[in-house]
Formats: sequence, structure tokens, C-alpha cells
Amino acid sequence: MPIGIVLGGGGTLGDFQAGALKYLQEKDILPDIACVCGTSIGAINAAIVATGEGCAARLEKYWVTDVNSRFDLIPQHDWSEDIAPILRTIVDGSAGSWISAAAKLIRTSGEETLADVRSGICDLEKMFACVRKTRALYSAERLEEKMRDDAQGLEAALKSKIALRLYATNLGTGAQTCFYNTSCDTDLDKANKGEKVNTLCESKEKLIKAALASAAVPVVFPPVEVDGNWYIDGSPREVVPVQGAIDCGADMIYAIPCFPSLAQSGEDRIADSQAEDWSTSSLFDIRTDDFGTDEKNWGIGGGRDVVDIANRTAAIVLDQIASGDLKTASKRNPRVQLKVIAPLLLVHGMAELNIGLLKINMDQGYMRAFDEVDAPGERRDRCRQLTSEITSRRVAIWKSEHDLIKQWAEAEDSPSEGFFPLHQIYMLSILRDWLDGGRVNTGILHIIRQQKRDLKPFVLERLKIAESPQALPYNYEDMYLKWELHDLHSEMLDIPLPCSPWDRLDLCRKGTEVIPEEAPP
Repeated sequence: MPIGIVLGGGGTLGDFQAGALKYLQEKDILPDIACVCGTSIGAINAAIVATGEGCAARLEKYWVTDVNSRFDLIPQHDWSEDIAPILRTIVDGSAGSWISAAAKLIRTSGEETLADVRSGICDLEKMFACVRKTRALYSAERLEEKMRDDAQGLEAALKSKIALRLYATNLGTGAQTCFYNTSCDTDLDKANKGEKVNTLCESKEKLIKAALASAAVPVVFPPVEVDGNWYIDGSPREVVPVQGAIDCGADMIYAIPCFPSLAQSGEDRIADSQAEDWSTSSLFDIRTDDFGTDEKNWGIGGGRDVVDIANRTAAIVLDQIASGDLKTASKRNPRVQLKVIAPLLLVHGMAELNIGLLKINMDQGYMRAFDEVDAPGERRDRCRQLTSEITSRRVAIWKSEHDLIKQWAEAEDSPSEGFFPLHQIYMLSILRDWLDGGRVNTGILHIIRQQKRDLKPFVLERLKIAESPQALPYNYEDMYLKWELHDLHSEMLDIPLPCSPWDRLDLCRKGTEVIPEEAPP
């Protein structure tokens, strides 16, 4: 039975696919695939998957190596980085007065930031000249640079036994274009019934351009030129290109979208996880609260602005296209077995990234692949619930740690007489009274500790009911025994975190208990 992999679009949420594909690799499914199809970030992932043996490791390397934050993968242009807080303040002040908006900007801006704002306001002509020149908020140079790395071995994808199809939209004609490798020996024009334009990628250069063209989300990335034509993201036509795998003759298809379904219960969403201090500075980003059942007040006085409405609308459109891709392909081809490995939670925005959130979303992808592929039928629903529970709790822990690190860094930047670095509270319990009333709230440590204790039973339950060590990613004990990953450089933190404080940290009168470092049964 020919096996196909289909990778949907979703910006930096493509880290979910890397985790799901890692599980399929461990189950020896990935080495036997006949084809891989991708749109947007799924096209970049698909190009790496088509390289064949060892592709899962290369894909993980693409996402993890030297990637701590969004700036390491999709850096924002200086002009858009500067203008975003100005526009956000203007939008936030639209319900009141412009004066109050300006006052808020002044209150919330540091001296350097305010200087940047003044500079931007005084030089709007230059700023908009940059807009016309770059035509997008972000640069794709880092994505391209990582694809050109010889370690990715993209030459192997050109003549791979795995048929590769990447989908983009011709900006001039509006037609969908399928970029393919030499293994797509099917009569493409016949299979597509003239609905698509098909272009062979005969070189590594063209393959890279094709993948970047498919990922060129309008406004986010600029259009990409291939053979004299300009292309944008393939998502306006297909978000999850299942039909491409069917055209390649696949009977068993694993479709991996980047977004959860809007139809799922609101209980799966991560409530209020998108905090202002770590969200993307871009106004154009589908965020964690844009997907899922939304019962917030969208009327006047409900606190939702034009940007919220635009992002929510984009989420609805993407969900509609993706749902249509999956349903249409299934109805037209009843012989095809389709397994959809979709996230339950949106861990971060599609234009946001942090090494800790990346790891959490990759682990969600790994667990979701197990849920849909190997979870015992009668226990699948519970495995799904545990995936959601573990993922949402880890995001909450990450957020608590982020708040602690932020306070820690601020205290380090403003030392005072008699001040000790925060990491010494693990050794100098005499400081506890001073710290409780000082600038660093050690109560956060108590919260983190309790969050870790509450997480552990869900991790162990999943391992037990799944009856398989592959139900969880490797080193799953780190979820409740160690810190989540953090971009310490961007957090302005030079003091190393203790490796594993949870088995020895004693906050004395806080009344915490010790979590032993023990392997689960």
C-alpha cells in the first residue's frame, strides 16, 4: 500500500510537523513513503523529508540548530519592528483619545524605545519607502540560508525515490502551481485535469526557490521569482494538499496540518497564554487565542480591536480551506485511508517562536502522532486528552519560568547594596525573607514547583495507559524534573539556571515538598 505524507501550512507552527515526523520515523513509517506533498512551511519541511534516509534528523536539525527565537528563523525588518508598537498603541487608543494612546505609549516605553518611536514618527517618509521596497514584514533570508546548508542534503530530493510536490500560487495568473521532482512520473496534466501548472525542479537552486515561493505568505514574506514568474503562498488554493498525494497513487495518507480545528472544544485551548511581553511584535499574526471556540464579546466595548478581528478572520479562512481539503479528498477517493495528525492546541503564534515553545510544540506533534497511529482504540480519547493536558500545563510552566527569568534579569540589571544573585536562593535560605519583600517574587518558584508536581501524574498516566514507551518523547522525565528551555540571550540573563532544582529546592515556610528524581515504573 503506497504511503503518502501531506504537510500543511502554518508559519513557524511547522515545528509541530517536525515532532510528528520524528514519531513516524521511529515507527519505520517514514522510510517507506512513496510521496510527500507540502504547502507553505509544509513545503520547506516536505523538501527535507524527500531527501530520504535520515530526513527526520535533518528536519529536527533545521528547526533546532541555532534557533532560539523567531529572529533566528524569520527575522523582522527594522522598519516593521519599529512601527508595530506605534500602530498597536494607535489601535489600542482608538476607543479613547489619541492623547491617551500617546500617554500610554510614553508610560510603557523605555528611553531607547521612545527614541525609536520619535525617530519613526519624524521619518515616516523613509519608513514607508522601506515598506514599498521590501513588500513584507519579515525576511526569508534565514529560511533560505538554512535550506542551503549542505547538512540538509537537498540535492538528494531532486532524484529521490520519494515523489515530491510543492504547491504555490502564481501571483500574476492566480493559478496553482505544482513544483515536483523527477520521481513524479505520473501524467501530471491528466491527474490535475488542467487545474494546475506543473513545473519540474531540476536543480537545488530551483527547489529552494520553489519551497520559499510556497512559503511566501502575503504581507509576511515577499513574493518569490521562479523562472520569470512571481509566486506567493500556496495556501489560498490548498492549505493541506491531500489531493497531491492521491494523484501520486498513495492509498495510505498521513496528513499533518499545523493548526487545530476551530470545531474542537474550547477546553483544548490554552487560555490567556499569549502574553504581551513574549508575543510577536508584528500586528499580523494568528495567535494562540485566534483558534478554537471563541466566546469573547466581539461587540462594542468588548475589548476586541480591528487587528483581533483581522487575525480571527484569517484563522476562520484557513480552517475553512483546510477542512475543505481534507473532506473533498476523502469523498472523492473512498479507497484512500486518511489519518489526520493535527495539533490540539496552538502553542505559539504562526509568526512567533521561542526555543522552549518550539520544543513543547514538537513534543505535542510527537504525542499526537502516537495518538492517531498507535494508541489503543479504547484508550485513544484518553491519550488525546492527556496530550492536551500535558501540552497546556507545560506552556503554563514555561510562562511562569519566563516571568521569573524576567524578574531575575531586571534585578541583575539594577543591583543594590547587599544584593545576591537570585540563583543563590537555592543555597542561601537566609535570604528568603528579604527576597519575599524585595524585587524578585520567590512565590513564582512555589508556583512553578507546584505546576511541576501537578504535571507529573499526567505524564506517568499516559505512559501507563498507552502501554508503550514511545507514547512520550525521549527524556520525558525532563518535563517535570527540569526547566523548560529558554532563550537566555534574548531574556538578558547571563546567570545559568540550576540544572534540576526540583529534587532539592526547599522554600521553607512556603511548605513545598520534594519531587524525587526517580524513574517511572
